[in-house]
Amino acid sequence: MDDSASSFAEMDHVCRWFAYFLVFQEIPFRGAIACDEFYADTNHNIFLGKALVEAHEYGEIQDWIGFFLCPSAVEQLGNMGLPADERLHYRQVDYPMKKSSCGLQPTLPACVIGNYAKMNGINPAIKALESMKSKLNNPQETCRVRKKYENTIQFLKTSISNPS
Repeated sequence: MDDSASSFAEMDHVCRWFAYFLVFQEIPFRGAIACDEFYADTNHNIFLGKALVEAHEYGEIQDWIGFFLCPSAVEQLGNMGLPADERLHYRQVDYPMKKSSCGLQPTLPACVIGNYAKMNGINPAIKALESMKSKLNNPQETCRVRKKYENTIQFLKTSISNPS
């Protein structure tokens, strides 16, 4: 991969379908896409760089299921003439955070998982998330974890009914 528009399109496509697959297998996840310096030595499983650190920081602060584009990815898209706010599969969101943002940007484009896989006008990701939420049974974690699902379901419902 390089920093070209076609490489970003490929990575974006894989990430969106992977997210879709995880949700439909009822596997909760969170993450972020960043574009910056990155070193990968796959033979030795060594991964380093600013992109990895930024994606980790933004991924860890989220209080929902899903992923979004980090500021470096938004900037790179703008540099390529592909403004992030014009991406079909993303909506700007003040994403829910687990703790104080510590200087991280609070509004970013988030992926609307399943938005273009609607069945009878309904995003099937919402049904999968509601199913995952209904299976919560640990009283000590239920309230905290339930909020992650509720945050995600609300985002998907709002994003579908009010596309930008």
